[in-house]
Amino acid sequence: MSLITIVYLVIAAIVFLSVLYNLLTKEEKVVDKVACAMILVPLALRLLMIK
Repeated sequence: MSLITIVYLVIAAIVFLSVLYNLLTKEEKVVDKVACAMILVPLALRLLMIK
């Protein structure tokens, strides 16, 4: 893996973890939780390197 790929994965992991933290602790409405989950799916696929 190249350096740019590693940097990309680190940034994606940070965003994934922050959205997951927001989903589990701060969001109270179901609509907001669904929105967070919709953001997490493509981020998880990117972290697993699935296109």
